[in-house]
Amino acid sequence: MKKKLSLMLVFSASMLLSSCGDGGTSGGGDVPTNGSTTTLKVSFFNGGHQSKFFEALEKGFNAKYPESPIHFDLTPDPNLDTNIESYMQTKANLPDLVFTRGGSYSRWISRDYIEPLDDVMEEPVNDTGLKAKDSIYEGYAEACKSSVDGKFYTLPWAVNNYVFAYNKTAFDQFHWKVPETFDELITLCDEISKYSDSDHVYPLAICQDTADYYLAPQWEWEAQVNGLEFENSFYHSGTEVVKKNDFFSTGRQSAFDAISRLIVKGDQTPKYARPHAMSEEFHPSQNHLLDGTAMMMPCGSWLHNEFLSVLNDDSPEISAFPIPFLPNAKKGSDGKPIRIVADNAQERIFIPKGASNIKMAKKFLAYLNSDEGNIIFSNYSDACRPFKYDYTKATLASSYGMATMKAFFDADEVAVTALSGYFWEAGAAVPYYRPTQMISENADGNKAMDYVKSVVNDNYDNWVKQMQI
Repeated sequence: MKKKLSLMLVFSASMLLSSCGDGGTSGGGDVPTNGSTTTLKVSFFNGGHQSKFFEALEKGFNAKYPESPIHFDLTPDPNLDTNIESYMQTKANLPDLVFTRGGSYSRWISRDYIEPLDDVMEEPVNDTGLKAKDSIYEGYAEACKSSVDGKFYTLPWAVNNYVFAYNKTAFDQFHWKVPETFDELITLCDEISKYSDSDHVYPLAICQDTADYYLAPQWEWEAQVNGLEFENSFYHSGTEVVKKNDFFSTGRQSAFDAISRLIVKGDQTPKYARPHAMSEEFHPSQNHLLDGTAMMMPCGSWLHNEFLSVLNDDSPEISAFPIPFLPNAKKGSDGKPIRIVADNAQERIFIPKGASNIKMAKKFLAYLNSDEGNIIFSNYSDACRPFKYDYTKATLASSYGMATMKAFFDADEVAVTALSGYFWEAGAAVPYYRPTQMISENADGNKAMDYVKSVVNDNYDNWVKQMQI
């Protein structure tokens, strides 16, 4: 089946003002040719991808360009999404590069806070002459452009590919088959549950709502059932207002039904997880995969790096498998379910307008987009970027990381699941029922959908007004 990647996030054209830059670089320092080192100030969100890749990329860049080496001055910032806007407003303490996990990109572009990157995307990524703009997958390319002038202003940092992590050592020992369908997943959970009472081994590790990535299957399950065309019309709303009834799709109902079947037992305790799982933070919950008391966990590409401090020679091998297919997932012409991965494409890189070293920052981004740069990133982050490169050459990545990358690159379609521009910022992030609510209220998929309907009906008119400001 031919892979397609879709656009489901664009910037609101009605809100992008004519003040956007013309694509030129105003100032921003020169590119040295005499071997002098340029220090690039980098503000970044230090999450699951860690920061080791910066050192490796610096070394790779300097080996390739000894006449213009760089040094990263790294500033991790857990609140970067909100702090960076104040820096750009005042033009004070501006970094040369920003690696953030999310932000009000459409607003920042409309206010002329961000440097255009079209010249970076014209640079070749390998010896064949393939340009970065032709190497990046289409959905991500369109997500990073302005819908007004069609220019690139941001670049994807990493693909947040959601999967099920699992204890491969135990799976091999007990000859458990990796589930490909939701029904197989439920059957496997029932099989593992036989060990829960006596050996205190549970099928799933889940945790409290402060780390809601274990809800990740919801987005893929929704897309599996709705299909890419519907998802595209919903998330790729542009300046149009999302239709109220589209919030109540069959795909979302199916996803809620699946989540409730997987986690709601009926007596206000988790169905396939430890009795008090919802009182745990995400690190202790993850560690149940390592201590053998949980066999699977819905998670993403960042998991292995978060394990590093507690891994030892006795730790089991943790691998990953793609989100299983729901029974009513759409099928292709070959009769097989269509494999869809879902990514909100919110983790972006950009250069603030007025930064001191814009030209050198762009030179580095061109290197990062290259095959060499992407492989180095994958080696040290355990994650992939949505460019057409051979991820299998990232031989230093963990087996878990390689499994998550394979799940992305082998997919038939990719859903970029975030509402566009100001509709998102107005508060219309897709409402959903959290596991704590589902478990504490013994809620099923119907009750979860009733919750969504109440949120949308109460707020929809205000969202529309804010879109039209």
